[in-house]
Amino acid sequence: MKINITRSGQALVILAGGISASLPVSAADYTLIDLGVPVGHTGAIAVDINNVGGIAVTADQGVAASQAYFYSGGSFTPIPTTLLSHSETAADINDKNEIVGSYLDSSGTSHGLYYNGATHAFHNADYNSYPSDNHALAINNSSVILGAVTGITGTDGGSGGAGPWIYAGGSAFDVSPIVATDSRAFDLNNNGVILSAGHLGLLGKMYVWNTNLPHASYSPQFLFMTDFGDGLTVLNDNGLTAGAFGTSLNLVDSTLGVNAPVVNAGTLGGGIIAANDISNGGWVVGNYESLTGQQEGFLYNGSGLVPVNTLIDPSLLAAGWNLTSAYGLNEAGQIVGGGVAPDGLVHAYLLTPSAVPEPSTYGLIGAAGLALLVGRKMRQRKQAQT
Repeated sequence: MKINITRSGQALVILAGGISASLPVSAADYTLIDLGVPVGHTGAIAVDINNVGGIAVTADQGVAASQAYFYSGGSFTPIPTTLLSHSETAADINDKNEIVGSYLDSSGTSHGLYYNGATHAFHNADYNSYPSDNHALAINNSSVILGAVTGITGTDGGSGGAGPWIYAGGSAFDVSPIVATDSRAFDLNNNGVILSAGHLGLLGKMYVWNTNLPHASYSPQFLFMTDFGDGLTVLNDNGLTAGAFGTSLNLVDSTLGVNAPVVNAGTLGGGIIAANDISNGGWVVGNYESLTGQQEGFLYNGSGLVPVNTLIDPSLLAAGWNLTSAYGLNEAGQIVGGGVAPDGLVHAYLLTPSAVPEPSTYGLIGAAGLALLVGRKMRQRKQAQT
């Protein structure tokens, strides 16, 4: 790989085949957009953004219920429920503006929710064999939903049991018994591949498997053994996975199967709390705990990790902004999360780069999963324990 640094401070990456891309590498290349807080709430966090600019948001309401929202065109649309839920959280949004998440009913039982951005329709996305304690975790562009059941016997760590389920075309089925009694669901990509883990003694076994096969023909592909305190949590369409391992972010190309090397992508000091999202270009956002014990958002762009606070104009930090989380990003490099605003409340935010790689370049970067981008180190989704 040949690398040139331009005078503007951007990194020019020369990839195989002669395709190049300029990457934003300084605060001046990013614009912080304050999405604010929906009326009647005390705080908000943007949990994911799709490739057409739709954003899923969860807003806190203080001592009352939280509420899930769809944000687009400068306005918040509440996700309606027919059950007057006591609490809603958004988890994922696809490119159709369909959102999934969870809600609590009046008895405190959790259910999966589904929202159709075109008609604002709502329905319970639970897996029928387990009508309670469900969470919808991810939805892909084929409208396939990945969910998980909690609170069932056989738990690991007090919050597990039957494991992941898939909901598609009006029907659903449990997939976890193929792996183990105790299992966890993490992510679902647009190729119908699931990232999950099964419990085996004190360790977990990380798996991926293809949901496009007939259910009876599922054959989970074993990746590696891991302590359940560590592990992979996000998966892109090229099969690249990422997750927290101790204090570092690690990457694994799942297409290589059990022989896939675990690549240490770096650390920021303190500890990595979670990898929350990964683009097809191999960029990762998540949260980490600084050496002072504060939670902050981070971005990995192929060359290293940096706090997202370093990507905004320093004058915004001086004015009182502190981006405490990064939960989602799209293929344009836009990042969403939550941050403390100058008014002292947690606001949903959108961070937009002024220059990003062309989509074709993203594909080449992600295909290998480990192609280096050089420049300045630069959003309860998808991890549920079952």
